Amino acid sequence: MAFGTSVVNLALEEFLCFADMVVRLSDNSDPLYQENEKSICLPLPADHVMMLLTPAEVNTLASMVMEVQALLEAYAILDGASHSQG
Repeated sequence: MAFGTSVVNLALEEFLCFADMVVRLSDNSDPLYQENEKSICLPLPADHVMMLLTPAEVNTLASMVMEVQALLEAYAILDGASHSQG
């Protein structure tokens, strides 16, 4: 996954967990955070590695991971259909 100046390689399970966290943060934004202030820390699976984002960046990232989740679900459905016909 690439976002801003960060590139992160995540296993599927790690991505799904990360995506869930990002979407929850986006849905429950804290009114104390300034829209363009880097104030939200997202932990990554690697030890001592985090992304520092603004609320606007969290919203953008949430949209991106939701699109990826939808694509992964579509690929799983297509893969399942091709295996059942084969």
